[in-house]
Amino acid sequence: MKKKIMISLMLVVLIVTLSVSAFALVYPDSFYNSISWTWYYAGPATPSYNSLGYATGSMGWEWPWGSSDPSLDQANSHLTSKGYSTTGTWAYILAYGPSNSQITHFSKVTGEVWCRAKWGSLELFNHGSWDPYYASSCYGSLRQRYYK
Repeated sequence: MKKKIMISLMLVVLIVTLSVSAFALVYPDSFYNSISWTWYYAGPATPSYNSLGYATGSMGWEWPWGSSDPSLDQANSHLTSKGYSTTGTWAYILAYGPSNSQITHFSKVTGEVWCRAKWGSLELFNHGSWDPYYASSCYGSLRQRYYK
């Protein structure tokens, strides 16, 4: 009986340990709270893809503008070449930035008010709004909706 209890206890400790490490954030909550008012962990940090790569489905590091941030016109041109439009009935990709001259981030629409975004090489997050970032944050406000 003691052996069964000990094995059960060890399994519980193992499961709790794995669960905590599986959802460990790179930074403290306060870091993420300073960027977005609504974020929920959806996937681990990885440098293998970024926000645009996630949004378009390429799942690679997709940033055709090199080390520069595109203007809204440049982002529109790139996504148009991938078959997206700036008009339509259901948005698929959202673009963010501090201004129309600087687009810094993209997300994928996952519901009527929900979206999911990869934060650079950081984690993948669900957001309870299509405009979840503080205007003063590095990602800025919602600037464009793309349709397909």
